[in-house]
Amino acid sequence: MRKLSVKDTVLKAAEARNDKWGQMIIDRIQHVSDLVAVDAKYNACMKNLYNVPSSTGLKRRQRSVSNVNEAMESIYSYFSENSDKCQFSMNELINQIKGDYRPDIRTIKAHLLQKYGDDILLVKTAQKPPIVCFRNTGFKILTNAWYDEKKSDKREKRLRVVRTAAAIVLEHTIESL
Repeated sequence: MRKLSVKDTVLKAAEARNDKWGQMIIDRIQHVSDLVAVDAKYNACMKNLYNVPSSTGLKRRQRSVSNVNEAMESIYSYFSENSDKCQFSMNELINQIKGDYRPDIRTIKAHLLQKYGDDILLVKTAQKPPIVCFRNTGFKILTNAWYDEKKSDKREKRLRVVRTAAAIVLEHTIESL
């Protein structure tokens, strides 16, 4: 078995790029027998050599940002649809993402903290996926239910106001005696 030389490795990577820069590298080192002898600085450009430009013309970062935003919108809409729940597993959230792209858990956590701030709590447990909790969901549900119940019966509300007024008048009368 023959081990590839640095020159062969660079040539293969340049051919795989299939672009103008790759062709320039091939033309320059193709007839050189020893890269070190001609002071070739292949270490500095090897990383760039393997970063093949995308065929769509979008940079990887731009494509990635739009994919992350789409994925996060799926998670945000899942939160809206399940606003009565206060706890979600990270796997449950990842499963709500539509499409093939799945952001890293660290990326999801960062976006959740950025959007919800102190209202969200990310809990990592031993040997289990992280849990996402909303801090005040239970309080909000109870408060909304109480106010909805109070709003529903106008006659009951009026009776409560009259009783409160009567208690104030009675208290004032007793104090003045």
